[in-house]
Amino acid sequence: MFSSINDSSVMLSNDLKNKLPIIRINGVGKQFVQKYLRLDFFINSIKEKYFYMSAPSKWDDPLETKYLDFLNNDNENKISPEDLKELKNMYIFCSCMTYNDSDNEEASWRSYDSDREQVIRISYDFNKLCGILKKEKIFIGEVKYKPRKEIISWTPVNYKILSNNNNRNEVLFVNNFCYKQDAYRYEKELRFCIIHCGKHYQNLDSYVIKDIDLTPAVIQITLPPINYNKLDEAEKNSKLREQIKMYSLLKKLCPDATICVSNLYNPNEITMTSVFNPKTK
Repeated sequence: MFSSINDSSVMLSNDLKNKLPIIRINGVGKQFVQKYLRLDFFINSIKEKYFYMSAPSKWDDPLETKYLDFLNNDNENKISPEDLKELKNMYIFCSCMTYNDSDNEEASWRSYDSDREQVIRISYDFNKLCGILKKEKIFIGEVKYKPRKEIISWTPVNYKILSNNNNRNEVLFVNNFCYKQDAYRYEKELRFCIIHCGKHYQNLDSYVIKDIDLTPAVIQITLPPINYNKLDEAEKNSKLREQIKMYSLLKKLCPDATICVSNLYNPNEITMTSVFNPKTK
């Protein structure tokens, strides 16, 4: 089930309310969510003022789209013809984030292995982000993880739990796109979802919410981990210059955000992240 956030058009899965981690900024606790993103994608979204959401056709795991197969088969005996017609006319776009606060951090960075050093982690103030996105109707759902055999022989969420919901078909649609194999459980993923109806959206691989400024919601940006122990002096200096350049770019875009660095491969740091200070590098 979903509930409105501050009576806005942003709907949050009830399961998520007490799961979001808290970061303290100037002594004030704020719930936050995180997103791993290529640096150039983030810079472009800030400069061009948009929020990017991808269609299922762009998702890596083909098992995440089993619901489309279900709808496209003969299911009139399981779903009423009216509901089936409405559901088949719906198209979903999502932005995937995580409420994973550094657990399994190594796996998260490695999921971008080919260009990991150009990936950053954005920490968003959850409530501010929802306030910025409220110009659209957004559903925020928690991904549920199941054994592979249950996904392969998957049975969709049905109407029994949704009979009194005003957004029944939309909630049903979102819920059925929030399942993944157990192999991805470490992600602790949540999805910001938007639904549009009409054939115009059928062949789109993405949707953007335009004319929005995300910078007030950006609390912290974390630079990727670098294993300096495996580099010679020239390579170390080169990597350090790259990180200082990243820091300068990000600080200009988001001056109020704290720029940190992941200490995943740093044996001299106790904490998983620390504030990046270019003056001491």
